[in-house]
Amino acid sequence: MELQKLIKLILATNKFVSLPSIGSFVVTYKPAQLLADGQKFEPPKEFIRFDTSRKFNDEALENTLVDSYGFSKTDSQEAVKHFVTEVEQQLEQGKSVFFDGVGTLSKGSDGSIAFSAEDESSRVSSTYGLTEISLEPIKTPYKGVTVPAKQHVPSSPKAASAYNAKRYGRAFYVGIISGVLALLAVAASFLLIPEFRFWNDTKPAQTIAQVLVDDTASVAITDTAQLAHGDTATLENDSLAEQYTQQDEKVLLPVDLDKKAALYYEEPVMQESKTFYIISGSFERMENAQIHLKKLEAKGFRPEILKSNGSYRVAMLKYTDRNRALRELERLRKEKPNESVWLLGL
Repeated sequence: MELQKLIKLILATNKFVSLPSIGSFVVTYKPAQLLADGQKFEPPKEFIRFDTSRKFNDEALENTLVDSYGFSKTDSQEAVKHFVTEVEQQLEQGKSVFFDGVGTLSKGSDGSIAFSAEDESSRVSSTYGLTEISLEPIKTPYKGVTVPAKQHVPSSPKAASAYNAKRYGRAFYVGIISGVLALLAVAASFLLIPEFRFWNDTKPAQTIAQVLVDDTASVAITDTAQLAHGDTATLENDSLAEQYTQQDEKVLLPVDLDKKAALYYEEPVMQESKTFYIISGSFERMENAQIHLKKLEAKGFRPEILKSNGSYRVAMLKYTDRNRALRELERLRKEKPNESVWLLGL
């Protein structure tokens, strides 16, 4: 099997494929952008680049051989190792290595590895065929100026006085009708809404509950002769109970009886305590996880390795507050969009 063709299939669903000790193919996504003229949107694009600093084995090739082609773990490791060795030998001999649907690797005279990506039409891309989008200006309908209608003004003094009397009389009747309707609305609110029926309230809104301790509940002092033969702890408890009884007699405790608050009372929801880890890598072998952990330590992090379901996950940060962990995850993704990080709660 030619693993060159397999890399194209992996990059269609995964952003990273590594060639151990050489580098990694990385898929970069460029979002749509407004052009300088402000009239068109440039479509989003996907680019493939080769990162020579990412040389560790992310096991993408090995896992694909095991899951899709029935290889054993040992056979897949040997196949990948043999493939990488052939690529290194061809690069050392000055030959170019072509990867179908991805691009070509070559080595320069200074020893640096150069990568030339294939055209977007020759490789698998989710943005292939997208074109620019033009923007049309929004046209608002013209609203004409409305001219207020002319009011009728009587010409003669008699006609003017009759007109004013008619207008004032109409306003008088409208005011009387409005006042009657307002009084009816107030009366209806007192009759229909139980909270406004003040004549039914025989108790004040806030009551005082008086807690009186019965004098008969006081602890009686036992005979000295009997206490001499009893337990010392019993004497101490009886004396403390008597002291508390004397202090708590006739204590007034204010109780605010709020019916609406009691009706809508809900028990507070206890939040389950969790630890939230920001994971930067998941590996099937402990050696690869330790290599990734040392790289994070060199960058100033305090990472740790979590073992779960047969995998070794490398956590670069951990928090007990979920919102804070999400904010830090968003910050890391904005700073380094090419690195794969996610959140794990345990």
